[in-house]
Amino acid sequence: DSQGPVDALEVIGKKQVIDNLFPHRTKPNMRYKVNKKLAAKGKQALSKKKGKVSTLKGNKAQAKGKNLAAAGVARTRLKKSAEERSQGKTMQSPIALRNLLNELLPQMVASKMTSPALRFRTGRFANSARVENVNIGPRGGVGIDYTYMRDPYETFEPGNKQGSTQRDPRKIIGSSIRELAMGIIGRQPTSIRRN
Repeated sequence: DSQGPVDALEVIGKKQVIDNLFPHRTKPNMRYKVNKKLAAKGKQALSKKKGKVSTLKGNKAQAKGKNLAAAGVARTRLKKSAEERSQGKTMQSPIALRNLLNELLPQMVASKMTSPALRFRTGRFANSARVENVNIGPRGGVGIDYTYMRDPYETFEPGNKQGSTQRDPRKIIGSSIRELAMGIIGRQPTSIRRN
C-alpha cells in the first residue's frame, strides 16, 4: 500500500516548514515526535502571519476595546494563577517536573541546533534527549539527570575522537534544560548531569 500523492505532498510541506526554521539544510525524518511538533509550530507561525486584522468604527469600537482589555486582564490573572498552581505541583512532585521537561525538551534542543554547535538535520539527536531523574534536595535544590543517544553523538564531547567545546552535545542539552527549568520552577537547577 503505497503513499498517495496528497499524503506525499503533506509530508513534503511539513519538511519544508521545518527547513525554513533553520539557516542550514535539513532532512527531517517525520517519524520523530520532535519533527511533528516543529512542523505544527511552524504551521501556526505561518497562519498567524496570514491572519487578517479587522477594524471597528465609532463608540461601539471603544466599548468593545474596553471589554477586550477587561477580558485580557482576566485571562492574565487566570494564567498567572494556573502557572502558580503548576509550579506548586511540579515542586512537590519531581515526577511531574520530569514529565513536563521530557515533553518540552526535544523542541528546545532542536531550536538550539545551529552552527557552530551540532546542526539539526534529521531530528534524531533532539528526539533522543530526555530527563531520566529529578532530585529535590532538603534545602530545595533541584538536581536533574539526563541522557541522549550516546552512540554516535558522544564522539563530539571534548576528549573523544571528534571532541569540540562548541559541538558538545552536553552543552546544548544542559542549556535547554536550564532554560526550561527557569520557565517552569522559576529558578535554575543546582546540578545538571549526564547519565
